[in-house]
Amino acid sequence: KEKYEIDLADFLATPKKDRQEDDRPERPTDVSNIYDDELSPEMLLRKMQDKPDGLFAYSEAGTLLSRLSSGYMAGFKEKLTDFYDGRSVPYRRETVSGGSITVENPAPSLLACSTFQWLQSHLAEADLLSGFLGRFIFVVRRDYPETLVPVPPYFEPDPSLKWVFEKLEKFTYQMTLSVDALGSYSEWYRKFWAWAVAQDEFTHSFLGRLLPTCHKIAIINHALSWALTEQGDPTVISSESYVQAYPWIDFFAKNLLDCYGEIVSGPDLKETRIIEIIRVKGKENRISHTWLCRYANMKSKDLREYLETLEEKRYVKKIEAGKYLFWEIGPNVPKK
Repeated sequence: KEKYEIDLADFLATPKKDRQEDDRPERPTDVSNIYDDELSPEMLLRKMQDKPDGLFAYSEAGTLLSRLSSGYMAGFKEKLTDFYDGRSVPYRRETVSGGSITVENPAPSLLACSTFQWLQSHLAEADLLSGFLGRFIFVVRRDYPETLVPVPPYFEPDPSLKWVFEKLEKFTYQMTLSVDALGSYSEWYRKFWAWAVAQDEFTHSFLGRLLPTCHKIAIINHALSWALTEQGDPTVISSESYVQAYPWIDFFAKNLLDCYGEIVSGPDLKETRIIEIIRVKGKENRISHTWLCRYANMKSKDLREYLETLEEKRYVKKIEAGKYLFWEIGPNVPKK
């Protein structure tokens, strides 16, 4: 690409009377996997026909969220949610001109940065409830690193590792877990799941999405190990590949809880969270005040302020039984 830009500049610098159009340098084929920032759903799907595993890269996640909510992108957030489920079925869409677009094995990735303030201002309640945000991995940076890392003007793979990438590109095996890997994962799964479901309804649904991430990291570990050594059966994932994945899931879970706590700190989202806890954790849509405090991870005094607002809206109803206090879903809460 750099050579093309130099040759093109030389061509355009030549006076028109002295140059032939046939001498114009040919633009190289775009082999990058990065999608354009601004694409209509139809144009993006056409890109995905050739690059089903491309990358969305946004410097601001809030901009992406607002764009996905605009008119011309209507319905595409739901489609991205389907893509991030990792389903291997082809996606087909009819075009306005009467044709169709088919994307085989859609598996796009998305990389974006943001601040908690931007996310709070651009997130809707539906983004939390629909599971769209649950498809993402969050990494929170609280402090600046002690050592600054210089950023190069452009990124290119290390030429000495070209052979590794070539092997990975050809790594198309159908894989299964070894007996040891299955035992290791099953034991880790039981512990992780018991911890995750003890969280509130929003949080444990987000944490549950990290289970497929564990498999993905283990697959990456396995593919890299095989590409570098060519030892072992490439179709069988070892327990070591999973053992190396578990610390990553612990790291992502910690960051997710940190980010989640900030995102739902706005009053509207906290109210939604309280209602969902009563709906899901309560028996027959009723829960004691003590258990509501525990699931919401809030002090009783702070929780009462939100409950008073919800009671005024008739979203919750207070039930007093002797010295015990219960809360239940009110009549004005929309039915699911």
